[in-house]
Amino acid sequence: MTAQDSASLTDLWAQAVDRVKQTVISPALWRAVERTLPVAWEENYFVIGLSSLDGQMAGTLNTRENLLAIERVLREVTGSGDLRVRLIDGVDLEDWEAAKVRDAAALASRQQVTQKRVTESASFASWDAIYDQISRLWANSEYRALASGRGRYIDNALDLILKAMDSGLYPAEGKVDEPTERGLNRLLDRIGSVTNSDPAVIAYLLYQRRRKP
Repeated sequence: MTAQDSASLTDLWAQAVDRVKQTVISPALWRAVERTLPVAWEENYFVIGLSSLDGQMAGTLNTRENLLAIERVLREVTGSGDLRVRLIDGVDLEDWEAAKVRDAAALASRQQVTQKRVTESASFASWDAIYDQISRLWANSEYRALASGRGRYIDNALDLILKAMDSGLYPAEGKVDEPTERGLNRLLDRIGSVTNSDPAVIAYLLYQRRRKP
């Protein structure tokens, strides 16, 4: 930023501060904007900053109502209809660059969380279809009160799960991700619950069957 750019930015912000004080009746906001300094105008962001000594005023500036009021005034002063206000910790360009790095890291983290949720949702949706099948299988099973009837149900339910696993729902080798493992365990818990069996034993029978050629 050149000295002329800096002077222009300072002048624009001084005008905006004066107009905020004229149009918004809020002594707390007046005091807060008076302590801010303009840092940069980058694309559609007008960046203002507070020094560490004035950081307690960030809460006043960052309320939705106050931000909207400041943005409205800035758009009038600058003639830019899509200008947004960004408040940062610090009052120079280095602080703005550091804020952008933090923004990028936060965005990447949110994207990872979103992708994980999408993956988990897709995984559980697939296991849900099998869950419904084994539930219907139990509802239609004969002699459910007898050990022989429960045994036949377990045998048939494990067949359904094996087919689902072999269709690609569960990797044949390598590490299994947590959503997939939880999806499978939900089925095993269901079988154990309706047959009064230990889910771990059901899992053991499943893995033994899957190892057979």
